[in-house]
Amino acid sequence: MFKKNDYFSSCVKLKILNKMNINKAVDKAFETKSLKEIADAPVDALEGISKANAEALYQALGVKTVADLANCRWVKWAQAIVNLAETEA
Repeated sequence: MFKKNDYFSSCVKLKILNKMNINKAVDKAFETKSLKEIADAPVDALEGISKANAEALYQALGVKTVADLANCRWVKWAQAIVNLAETEA
């Protein structure tokens, strides 16, 4: 059942997402790129992921691009678990 607090929580999350500055999520070289270009970029385009980390992600999970990371089944599973855990009593 959908609770009033769930709706409020969702609205708060949406407001936070609407204020996100994408430049803080990507390396300097990608700040002027379109979202499509960033999605197609190597995963090390994301702030804090080095080329070595990107290679490790590729070796472990087959992740090459930002889109690959977003669509990675393990990432999706982890996100689902965390989101559902917030609703557990």
